[in-house]
Amino acid sequence: MKSIIRTNRAGVFFGEIEKQENTPAGVIVTIKNCRRIWYWEGAASLSEMANKGVRYPSRCKFPAPVASITVRAFIEQTWYDYGRDAIRQLAGHYGIKIER
Repeated sequence: MKSIIRTNRAGVFFGEIEKQENTPAGVIVTIKNCRRIWYWEGAASLSEMANKGVRYPSRCKFPAPVASITVRAFIEQTWYDYGRDAIRQLAGHYGIKIER
């Protein structure tokens, strides 16, 4: 399932959690089909983005996806289960097709 994942220091990501591990240093997650959410406009929160998308997609910075990334200090996950338009905005920002 597609998710928006917030970390303590590494930022915010869009993708699918492939692996999650609890360690003394914090929760480590591996995210596949991952795109960093570097900057957005037109959504008050990540929860709103997950459900409704962003109002100004052309002003957002959603860099190209990577096959997978492993990040530490996972603190929040918002399931991307409701907003089909929101998924299209993130997944297809650079013409990349990510299936739901």
